[in-house]
This record gives sequence, structure tokens and C-alpha cells, in this order.
Amino acid sequence: SGYVHSYKHIIIHQKWTNRRIIPLSANSDAIDSGESTKDEVYGSKFFGGAAEKEIFEDDDTDTDPSTPTNLQPFSTLFPSPLPHLVALKLNTALLSPSSIAPTLYSRSFQWSSELKGEKTEARNPRERMDEFNKFARGTVDASYYTGEVVNDGKTDGEVALRFHVGFNWPSFWSPRITLHGTSYVKFTKTQEGDITITGQRDVMDKPVLDCIQEQILPRFWDVYHLTMAPPAEVKPRTSLSSFNPLRGYSLYSSAPSLVLLTSVYDSSGRQGRLAQAVPNSVFSTNIKTVGPKAMEYKTAAGLEVKIGREGDGGNGRNYITWTLDVPSCFTGRLRDMLPVGDIEEYAGSGVRVSPKLEVRGERKYATVNFEGDPQDSGIKDVREKLYDRVTRDGHRVKMTDGRPNFFYRFATGKTCWVEDGLGMIVW
Repeated sequence: SGYVHSYKHIIIHQKWTNRRIIPLSANSDAIDSGESTKDEVYGSKFFGGAAEKEIFEDDDTDTDPSTPTNLQPFSTLFPSPLPHLVALKLNTALLSPSSIAPTLYSRSFQWSSELKGEKTEARNPRERMDEFNKFARGTVDASYYTGEVVNDGKTDGEVALRFHVGFNWPSFWSPRITLHGTSYVKFTKTQEGDITITGQRDVMDKPVLDCIQEQILPRFWDVYHLTMAPPAEVKPRTSLSSFNPLRGYSLYSSAPSLVLLTSVYDSSGRQGRLAQAVPNSVFSTNIKTVGPKAMEYKTAAGLEVKIGREGDGGNGRNYITWTLDVPSCFTGRLRDMLPVGDIEEYAGSGVRVSPKLEVRGERKYATVNFEGDPQDSGIKDVREKLYDRVTRDGHRVKMTDGRPNFFYRFATGKTCWVEDGLGMIVW
């Protein structure tokens, strides 16, 4: 074990069991485009091993603490203006005083949702959120963060919006529960260019009761971090097959979700161990954890690392990409610009690298346990065995530049968030 100290954050690194994952093809263009590559990659390079000769450039990182926080428009998460408009209206109704809701929802508003419950007097999602907050002691965060057009007529329309909800279960342990799904929202257009919501049907990624049962019990790493950070939001995933010693891997699928990602060139290779710590550019604020001005923050589990190589045939420079799950508390605020870290310029490369928020599509992936770190020399053998087992069972693996897409998921990593963005990571 060891630590990394920077002006932005302190990381405590603890080596333990982690998971290496490969996304497999699914019914989504975002998972597997089916495109072929011109150059084939053979031997150890196919599984991410070193080439016979590697040449790296000096890449000294010069981070200026005074660099202003990078801001990303909320609208960039939407493919077109209409879903963005509807999402803003709904977020305003959810996050503003309840007196605003009657002006958005029509008198004949129809709502179908597992979140509605059977013994509720709530007539719309805003009133239901008030009930949730009483139950969860004011810890509810909810928002719509992306969507697409289903129908756009002259007088009415329909959009499909992705949402996530997070709240603390009222118990001595106070676990963080997160729910995800898609809302199909129908509306009418007014002559003033505004909209009135006439109906909403929520489709959950997983049944609400199943999600609560999976998240209400303490996770090992929440117990391990008991004195360091509160329980984390864990985005639900569906098990397609449990671990089988004869097969050698587990199979999962996950629904679309919001992530924060950033990439840097890896100039020092395995000896530098850059993949074992998140770069400073991804942090957008500081979190005070002690003293009279200690800040309340939320945490999320889900930190992945991908090591790839740019260029045709894989003859370019190595790069490392970090992907972090974004909790509901970050987007559950009314604002047009989202803080997503600092912009950094890497000396010698002329490249300005900045984090960005992105909606990751549905994916299907296989996992195996690996007690090590992303740049350990033995990782190539683990990749090769997993690839052989997956393809042996008839699965089609997504490729990038002629190589399988491997990801390394930290079981120990827990990201810490406040309204101003990511401020700390506990390992």
C-alpha cells in the first residue's frame, strides 16, 4: 500500500481484489459497431502486452492550481433541443418549490410508475418527491440527464428521458439507494412556445424492490471505509450468469448511465504506474472533511481504467482513460453549466486535455477477479485467458484498433462528490 498526495486531493491506495472486464456485443450501436479494422494485431500486442520495441516521449505534466474549473453545458448531454427543454422543465419542477408543479402538469395528468406506490396521495412526481424526502430525511437527489425524441408533432409530442434517483435509507447504517430508469413523457405545446405535461410512464431498469434489496445491506468496501466515507451509490447491473468455475467468468449487462471520463498519454509505461491514480484534471473542487466547516458529500462506486494505444495497427502512443460513475447528487441541481474538472496542457505534446461528461450506452460484459493493478506485468495472461473463454462460448467481443476492449474496474475505489463536482477519491 502507499499514497499519492497532490494539491487537489489525497489518495489512499489499498491493493485488493479487483475486476477486469470486457464489454461484449449487445443490441446497441454504442456497444459494438461491427466495423472491421484494416490492420490486424497479433501476439502479445493483441492482449495489451508490450511490443518488441517501445518508444515513449517525455511528457511532463504541468498543472497550474489557478487554472479555472472547466464547465460543460448541460445541453451537450442531449442529442437534440426538445428533450433538453422537457428535461429542464421537469428538473425545475422536481428541484423547486412544489407550488411550481401545478403550472407544468395538466389537470388530467396521468402517471404510471413503480415509484408512485400504492398508498400515495401524490398526483405527480414532484408531490411524490416530497413524500420521499419525508421518508428519507431530506436526502433525495433526482434528475433527468439525457433523452431522445419519440414523437414531435405540431401540437403535442413525446420524449424518452433517462433519470436517476438517489436517497439514504432511514436506518442506523443509512445505505445509499440508487434507482435508474427511463421516463416516457407526453406533452402539449402552447401558443407561447411553452409545454404542458399530460402524461408520464416510468420504466425502471430493474424492479424497485430488487434494487433496494441489493443495496440495503452493507457492502464490504462500505464497511472497510466506515470511518472514511459514507456508503456509496452503486449503479444496478443485471447478472446474466453467475460465476461458474468451469466457465471462468461472470456475465453482466448494464443500462445507459452518466459517466465522467478523461484520458492522458502514458509516457512512462508500467514503471510509471500512472493508471493507479486518477489525474488531477478530473477534480473540480476540494472537500473539507474535518473542522467546523466540514462538508457533507455523497459517494459513488464505479471507477474503471482502460489502457489503449492510438494509431493504425497500434503503433502510436499509449493512453490511459479513466471512467467514473456520476451520482445523482451532481446533476440534481438547477444549473446550465456543469463543473467537470480543470483543463490541463501536457508539455511536449501540445494537447490540452480536459474531462467531460458522457452518457455511456447499454453494454454487456464479462468479469474475472484479479488481485493486482492495471499495469502489472501478469495482466496480459489474465486478458488472454478471459478472451479465450468468452469467445469459446460464442460471444462476439468489441474491438478497438484490432484489439479487444479490456477494462479494469477498481473494487476499492469510491469517488466523493459535492455540488461543485468531484473533490476526493477514497481507495
